[in-house]
Amino acid sequence: MHEMGAREVANVAHSVASLKVSGRMGVDDELAGELLARAKAMAGDFIPQAVTNLMWALATMELRPDADLVKAMQGQAMATAGDFNPQDVANVLW
Repeated sequence: MHEMGAREVANVAHSVASLKVSGRMGVDDELAGELLARAKAMAGDFIPQAVTNLMWALATMELRPDADLVKAMQGQAMATAGDFNPQDVANVLW
C-alpha cells in the first residue's frame, strides 16, 4: 500500500465501496484504516476526481474519517476548485 499514489488510494476506496453496494463484499477494517491513513498522508496530491472518489467511497462505506482527513480533503478541494467539473462538484456534495 505504501507505493500507492493518491489516484490509486481513491480508486481502491471507490472499488471497495462499489463492491459493498453490490453486496459482494463487506468493508475490511484494516484495509479501511490503511486507505484513510494513506489518504491523509498524501492529501495534497489528490486531483479533483480523486477527492470526489474518496469522499463518495467513505460515505458509501459509512466510514467516518477523522477531522484531519476531512480538513485535508476540504483544503485540497479548495486548492483545486477551478479544476472541478460539474460531476466532481455533484459527487463531492453528495
